[in-house]
Amino acid sequence: MNKRIESLLKQLTLEEKVALTAGVDFWHTHVIERLGIPAIKVTDGPHGARTMDNADPKRTIPATCFPTGVSLAATWNPDLVNKVGVALGEETRARGCVVLLGPCINIHRSPLGGRNFESYSEDPYLSSQMTVAIIKGIQSQKVSACVKHFALNDSEYQRMTISSEVDERTRREIYLPSFEKAIKEAGAWSVMCSYNKIDGTFASENHWLLMEVLKDEWGFEGLVMSDWYAVHSTIPAANAGLDLEMPGPARFFNEALVKAVKEGAVDEKIIDDKVRRVLGVMIKTGALDKNITDADKNKEFPAHGQLAREVAEEAIVLLKNDNNLLSLDKNKVKTIAVIGPNAATAVIQGGGSAYVTPYYKVAPLEALKKFCGDKVQIVYEPGCADAPSANLLEKAVKAAAGADVALVFVGTNEKIETEGVDRKDMNLPPGQNELVSRVAKANPKTVVIMNNGSPLNMPWIDSVPAVVDALFPGQECGNAIANIIFGLVNPSGKLPDTFPRRYEDNPAFPYYPGENDKVVYGEGMFVGYRHYDANNVEPLFSFGHGLSYTTFEYSNLKVSPAQTKDKFNVSVDVKNTGKAAGKEVVQVYVSDIAASVPRPPKELKAFSKVALKPGQKKKVEFTLTKDALSFYDVKTKDWVAEPGDFEILVGSSSRDIRVRGKVTLR
Repeated sequence: MNKRIESLLKQLTLEEKVALTAGVDFWHTHVIERLGIPAIKVTDGPHGARTMDNADPKRTIPATCFPTGVSLAATWNPDLVNKVGVALGEETRARGCVVLLGPCINIHRSPLGGRNFESYSEDPYLSSQMTVAIIKGIQSQKVSACVKHFALNDSEYQRMTISSEVDERTRREIYLPSFEKAIKEAGAWSVMCSYNKIDGTFASENHWLLMEVLKDEWGFEGLVMSDWYAVHSTIPAANAGLDLEMPGPARFFNEALVKAVKEGAVDEKIIDDKVRRVLGVMIKTGALDKNITDADKNKEFPAHGQLAREVAEEAIVLLKNDNNLLSLDKNKVKTIAVIGPNAATAVIQGGGSAYVTPYYKVAPLEALKKFCGDKVQIVYEPGCADAPSANLLEKAVKAAAGADVALVFVGTNEKIETEGVDRKDMNLPPGQNELVSRVAKANPKTVVIMNNGSPLNMPWIDSVPAVVDALFPGQECGNAIANIIFGLVNPSGKLPDTFPRRYEDNPAFPYYPGENDKVVYGEGMFVGYRHYDANNVEPLFSFGHGLSYTTFEYSNLKVSPAQTKDKFNVSVDVKNTGKAAGKEVVQVYVSDIAASVPRPPKELKAFSKVALKPGQKKKVEFTLTKDALSFYDVKTKDWVAEPGDFEILVGSSSRDIRVRGKVTLR
């Protein structure tokens, strides 16, 4: 590959080299016809190949809409997420594209983040595992994953101009690990730098970020492209490590860059390095060998719909289930009131550049009617609308009062959780809280099913016996929900975020969204459950929480060797003590008992999803290294694991620790 690149590089003029460092239009790079160098075509992601039709730029070509990033993380199943990556790669390639703009792996710092639904989690370890799995899947199809948004782009407030002010230890421990794993472990071929500034310097021209960390320290050999219109300079951006300005026509990597090279402000060797990286992606994806066409742009993938449903089913989180109200038995339930604005409409994703036009989408009401057939009478009432109507509400309450069970479908949608703006608060849309409260009062057997990409306020939580968080489940929305409600699938999703009891409890509250064009990450490394644990704040639902229709027993925890210089093994027996087959996510947390610096009370360092039949017991095993015991030392600029005792906590969530052990680092 290197010989081929060097051969082409020698034949390129300076003007041609510079042309290859910028887009020609919204989705393509330049073609150098005389040397047979084609354009790279990119497409939006991250939960579907969102491709625009060349013949009609206003039309989005249909694609499989998979559950969004937060749902993928809620599966806690990297193997399943890897399959999604493979499917995304297949669909991207079928549309003539060789770069998928995803995954989005920023951390959920605030519950109000407008694009939280695209990313994975508040926790860097969980996010890293999802990141590695999906990138390997995408790139197995000779499609480059483009990891975004690098870095510290954790809200949409003033996203084009705001400066993220974050101390180095917090960057290293919370916000950079997913990106580092994407490079070192998954081998990502491209990275997209973000809109925001970092310590006053735009990411697209931030030498520390792109050169010192990404390329030099992590050894990244791939392509760094800008987010769309995120470039603000010629010379600083070129010298800082940006390789490709998007979209085209270029505003900065054009004649101005040619001039900068000729005048000595930018060394031509820097341009050569950028071209090598662009050509490298072309070779790895096969684009240089043949001009990828979009002849199969309308190709459908029926098997991907089945995969989308399987993922949605594993992602759905059973938050509450008093008196085992769920699952329902259609042979025993005579009448079901299906209520709420999200019942007849399939709310499957958030909005913005990630929005996918699905091949189809299944609404909950449609799926429930199909599943129940003539066995159950289903009465539907929307209950509320965008405009107040105290008529819709009364009809819904009446329907609930006359039914055996009431299913209330509420939540956000692609207009509320979207690129470009953050949410105003954690509340459900107007009228929905009152709807839930009134229905619950009319029918003690009320189940609330939510669509959301971030935590929500639930003022009615104590009056409702069962709550299902369906998140943004993709095009198979209704089918997945119906299968959970009626027990065809045992829920196994776990929350990738902490749900606070009130917005003021979340760690970013005192600092969000920022002021004077700066946002200070004053909570430091105490993000998500780390904050709640350290400050003894009781969450509404803890990180990693998720119930099942069965029960699991943990026993026989072993940590060996008891003393180590490097790695150690953790094993635990998990038994299904209930009557239904199910899956449990075994979570391993580490606590540094006596550290020289402030550390969170515990941090997730391993997990495994295990399937168990009734009465079945399995030994779940993990191997951890001293990396799991380390913190970033700002003095030595390196990771440090201090000798001493560490507690190993294993359980079903961050607040549901079942067994404890200890290891000593010598």
